[in-house]
Amino acid sequence: MTHFYIYFIRLALILLFAVYAFDSFAALAGKRSDARQRYLYYKQIVITFLIHGFLSYALYALHSDDIRYVIMPLLTVVYIIILLTIYHYVYPGASRQLINNLCLMLCVGLFMLERLNIEQAMRQFVLAVISLIISAVIPFIIQRKNYFRRFSYLYAIVGIAALLLVFAVGQTSYGAKLSIGFFGISVQPSEFVKILFVFFVAGMFAEARDIKSILITTALAGVHILILAASRDLGSAFIFAVAYLVMLYAATKKLWLVLIGLGIGAVGGFSAYKIFPHVRTRVLAWSDPLSAIDDAGYQVSQSLFAIG
Repeated sequence: MTHFYIYFIRLALILLFAVYAFDSFAALAGKRSDARQRYLYYKQIVITFLIHGFLSYALYALHSDDIRYVIMPLLTVVYIIILLTIYHYVYPGASRQLINNLCLMLCVGLFMLERLNIEQAMRQFVLAVISLIISAVIPFIIQRKNYFRRFSYLYAIVGIAALLLVFAVGQTSYGAKLSIGFFGISVQPSEFVKILFVFFVAGMFAEARDIKSILITTALAGVHILILAASRDLGSAFIFAVAYLVMLYAATKKLWLVLIGLGIGAVGGFSAYKIFPHVRTRVLAWSDPLSAIDDAGYQVSQSLFAIG
């Protein structure tokens, strides 16, 4: 009987995913009336809940002695209902298709985590709640951009302090100091500092774009990048550098400044390759993953096999 249930759930999931995909194309193809589109979008949410229900039932059947496998699906449904309600008012012009896809991927992602580790799934759900709160606040910030751009130096100070904290007490992962642990949750401050960094650069260039302002902004941006390099978080350092060069060109339209920055970045990248072993490992994994299939090139090799 158990095999029959599993077989039925598999067929039901295949059918539901197929209908969801068909409705996605149907809602966007050609000219549809507003009523027809709303019907398709509501239908997608119903399908999402059905998929979530089938997956949750399968997990509960395997872990019927753990009440968390009942609570998590119910919390997820409540979360999706709140998300749809908030986005309807906060982002009235947002693509409903995109939001529906987000809800479906959230359900599938939480299911995969629950299947592997229920504690990890619960922590991920908490992060999803925090993300929803932050996304609901973003329009408020955008509407008051002229007010928030006054704090350019504060963004730089907070960002540099956060990166210094990681450099001092951060946890090392794959050769780089990336994260800090709080109450069992690992946080990567550089992900938040990226936003502050963009706010800082945009605020500085909004105030003035003369040589003095450019030099001050470049110096403070360089401090961010140097701290990341000292922490061996070279991937984030590269993202910060590219973001700054793009914003510098957008503000000044001076290509020669960008070329100088690219030259400095090339020298820095070559130096990092010579100094840090884990950088050489990553370059090897990129250039010839099959030669290190059991180590650095494992993930890239598996991706190539999957494509093949």
